[in-house]
Amino acid sequence: MKIIPYLIVVIVLISVMANCFLLIHKEYQSKYVGMVNIITGICLWSNVVLLVISKRNLKKRQTNAVHKIFSKN
Repeated sequence: MKIIPYLIVVIVLISVMANCFLLIHKEYQSKYVGMVNIITGICLWSNVVLLVISKRNLKKRQTNAVHKIFSKN
């Protein structure tokens, strides 16, 4: 799950490049700009949710590990 922040950055960069392409080529802009932004939004929100879930699970594992260490003594 360490790759998720990098994945978010890559998705943002691809979205920026796609939007720049659509700004340059006006004939595609009316057709695809909404679709590109919707797909980007879905990808970003799903990655943010995965990031939050992985952080929460990491905290639980760390807490459980600490409890195991102290319960042995």
